[in-house]
Amino acid sequence: MTTLESLLEALRGGRGGADRMAVTDFARELKKHLRKKWGFAVRVNTSGTKSDDPYMKVSPVKWQEDKIPNDFRLKAVKVLGGKPLNPENVSYGNVQPHYVTLNYSEWLELIGPLKSTKGPKRPPRKKKPAPTGEDRYKAFKRIVDRHQNEVIPGIGRVDATTANVIVRIADGLSPTNRKKFLSMDWDKMHAVAMRMM
Repeated sequence: MTTLESLLEALRGGRGGADRMAVTDFARELKKHLRKKWGFAVRVNTSGTKSDDPYMKVSPVKWQEDKIPNDFRLKAVKVLGGKPLNPENVSYGNVQPHYVTLNYSEWLELIGPLKSTKGPKRPPRKKKPAPTGEDRYKAFKRIVDRHQNEVIPGIGRVDATTANVIVRIADGLSPTNRKKFLSMDWDKMHAVAMRMM
């Protein structure tokens, strides 16, 4: 399981800067943890991701209504090595009622390691096979009828003009030549169609 410690190690991993994926995972995990702990939605912003110990700012989404709990702010000031003037309502530098900004290492010291809430990885999407023959013709015909470009798997984005040329040529061919024409490689089909037009 992923912990904040392992994410912090990944942040400092060998390149002299933070790995953006690790920063994102860390922020997502912290956001879930704080939302569960405090009972309101929080926003997490990161900055300085190219440094070894980037900053993370946590603030309530509804900052006019929600405040970060005072006991949490008091702990954050202690992690920074400071002493607030008013312990009943902490407002000290980057630790305010509406936001707390700390380095990743300071966040780890403040809240300790967390278990990852990530589920199993989603399997990769299967690519649709490229249409062949009459399926291609139907796709080109659909583009012409709608007069709207469309992405055809295995070919790419086809505009209405190109589709119209291909449909008109296919309609004028004999059944055997039509079958050959529609089963051609896309680049060859496109070149033949443009030459014939």
